[in-house]
Amino acid sequence: MSIDSYQEVAKAGRTLMLKEPFYGLFLIGINKELSKGIQTACVAKDNINLKLVVNPEYFEKQDTMTRVAILKHEMLHIAMQHLGMFDQFENKRLLNVAADLEINQYISTELKGSTWEGLDIIDGEFKGVKLPLKAGTRVYYDMLQKELDEYEKQNGNQNGNSGNVNEGVGVGVMELVGVNACVEVSVGVIDGVRLIVGVIEGVFVKVTDGVKVLDGEFVSVGVIEPVGVIGVDEGVKLGT
Repeated sequence: MSIDSYQEVAKAGRTLMLKEPFYGLFLIGINKELSKGIQTACVAKDNINLKLVVNPEYFEKQDTMTRVAILKHEMLHIAMQHLGMFDQFENKRLLNVAADLEINQYISTELKGSTWEGLDIIDGEFKGVKLPLKAGTRVYYDMLQKELDEYEKQNGNQNGNSGNVNEGVGVGVMELVGVNACVEVSVGVIDGVRLIVGVIEGVFVKVTDGVKVLDGEFVSVGVIEPVGVIGVDEGVKLGT
């Protein structure tokens, strides 16, 4: 990765330190890595430490303030101990959504520049679901899971065919946590089963129920099953 990319991350980090030293100190204390193996940015375990992983191409496309917001976003995941929550919740993708909804409330509108695409509760709602402000990850997880359960019940659990459903509170949330969420990084066979191993915000997942190609990229059309909360460079080794 280019030196310029590291310098841009460092520059945004210095701005974070000046504006909000508490989160800047978190940033100083962890390892940093540039990788195109993830779509955006994430924090992950790095042996006994933690690390920030940033896709340089993604980061370079962001405006100056949004870069700072992204770094604060990742530090908030650490400060609120979200990495330790994954074993406590069944739906890992929904947990990521709930955690993002919590922490993005602590990022000022000043930092959310024109390229900001974070998940936000706007006017007390997210994807048509009414949510209280600053209620916490667990509350958001439970409320969104309830909406998903109702959605699946009312629509016969269509398993990936949410594109055929044009209304319903759960549709927007389903799009975020549904079966097309996996980012493919490796394909292979384990014990005769074809697998995709992907990364969602630092969480490795495997897909075992159907694969199709869309615009030259593998897209899962099956059920996402978490493999574990591990660093983005430690994936499951696949046979060919």
